[in-house]
Amino acid sequence: MEDEKTDDGHCLGQPSGFHLEKSNSLNIENETYTPKNISTLTWNDEEFCNCEFHHLDLPSVVFKNCKFFECKFYHCNLSNLKVDSSTFRDNFFSQSKVIGINWTYATSVSTLKFDQSILDYSVFMGLQLKASVFSNSSLKKVDFSGCHLRNSDFRKCDLLEATFNNSNLELCDFREAINYLIDLSTVKLSKAKFSFPEAMGLLKVLDIHIEGF
Repeated sequence: MEDEKTDDGHCLGQPSGFHLEKSNSLNIENETYTPKNISTLTWNDEEFCNCEFHHLDLPSVVFKNCKFFECKFYHCNLSNLKVDSSTFRDNFFSQSKVIGINWTYATSVSTLKFDQSILDYSVFMGLQLKASVFSNSSLKKVDFSGCHLRNSDFRKCDLLEATFNNSNLELCDFREAINYLIDLSTVKLSKAKFSFPEAMGLLKVLDIHIEGF
């Protein structure tokens, strides 16, 4: 059964109140891309809805004025991807390399989901990422400064030198995450979940010593 569409041809499933203006973009829905058919794409003014991408090797490629809605990326290399003026909503990345991406150059980014992926050196500074998922992933030196991350999932992540200054981390799940260093004086952390012994790292910025740890 095909996805329903709005009157202007865009597929449904966007956030409440969300509307896309008509554009000259090429609309692509419910397609699956592999190295065998990826050459048909230009990554310029293309709109993807509910598409899947498998085993693509696209380091340093430029997504210019592209839109991705409810798309899934499996075993892809998107390291140093350029996201100039592009839109990402409700996308899922599994076992993929998405290293060194500056997501702040995108027009819109919301509700991203990553599992068993590498996001090292990426920048999400100031983005609205409520209820996003980063589970089982490497987030070394990722910049989350000023992000709205309420109710996001960081379970089993490696957060070595990740930055969370002035971020909203309320209701976030950090259980079994490692190597995080969060300054409690600069973040909102109400009802966030942590596990021992890693949670003791929250006290490092206080310059105190607790015997036995």
